Amino acid sequence: GMSAHETDDVGQLIRDIRLAFEIPVLLVEHDMGLVMEVADRVTVLDFGRVIADGTPHEMQTDPEVIRAYLGTGDGEAAMGAVYALLALGFVVVFRATQVVNFAHAGLLMVGTYCVARFRTVDGYPFPLAVVLGVAVAAVVALLVERVFVRPVVRRSVVAVAIMTIGVDVVLQTEIT
Repeated sequence: GMSAHETDDVGQLIRDIRLAFEIPVLLVEHDMGLVMEVADRVTVLDFGRVIADGTPHEMQTDPEVIRAYLGTGDGEAAMGAVYALLALGFVVVFRATQVVNFAHAGLLMVGTYCVARFRTVDGYPFPLAVVLGVAVAAVVALLVERVFVRPVVRRSVVAVAIMTIGVDVVLQTEIT
């Protein structure tokens, strides 16, 4: 859910981190434009198994990578696996909290957006930007829980699910 401008900002933030701290950065990302722009080396996984490793250019032309990600008829099985993982994530959250909460992704995005903004727009040092981003996300999450979730949590699972979908839509619409 990031705009092209935000993706560029995140790419610059990753480059800043590498330069400022002189450390490697592990990036787990599906936006191939961003990966190709910031990575020196790319390791490609297919269902948890390494299928290729090399430069970004080498990965763009690797037949195994093309088979795994562009497909050769196995698309339905791969998509089924993605939906199964998504469902598993909801089950874990529900078991832990007894709440069907679709707003988790939106809350995470608020924190991520704040870190990127505090670093790239406001110019704060990265560690301070992370602390501030986590703090903002925590406050927003607390407000969502107190104002939206708590009043309806005893009514029905469906009411909470619909309400958290609404919260997620608002968060993602306002951030992006």
